[in-house]
Amino acid sequence: MAPALADQIYVCGRKLPRYAWFMLSGAICDVFQFFLNGIVATMVAGLEYERDTVAWTISYTLCIALRQETHRIFVFGAYEGTYWENLSRVYMTYATTICASIVLRSMLAHVAEGLPSAITELVEARTIAYFGTVLCTGCFS
Repeated sequence: MAPALADQIYVCGRKLPRYAWFMLSGAICDVFQFFLNGIVATMVAGLEYERDTVAWTISYTLCIALRQETHRIFVFGAYEGTYWENLSRVYMTYATTICASIVLRSMLAHVAEGLPSAITELVEARTIAYFGTVLCTGCFS
């Protein structure tokens, strides 16, 4: 398997910091998750309670497999062990983030609903909560 792009690409004769590649990899997955979240939210539209948090949790959990691949390509290079062993380690690592993001997403949604109407007329409270959760989970990860 090929080494990570972080080890192969130079800008002005220098390697970019590995964290920059990690951020790029995560950002690609965040965009994919945003669209997947919209699809899942439509599928769970019948839920009366915490529909957006359920959609977030499902889309975030599903995107972790994609994160594993983009992190391999951009940041870390070849797996240690098999794909499935590595994927299980990645899910175990992200388990804390998944659990914390459920609570965080719900709390941010309730806080965002209480924002002044001048703000929520421009951006829906659920969108503010979504991106707030993305920022927090990105920093935590």
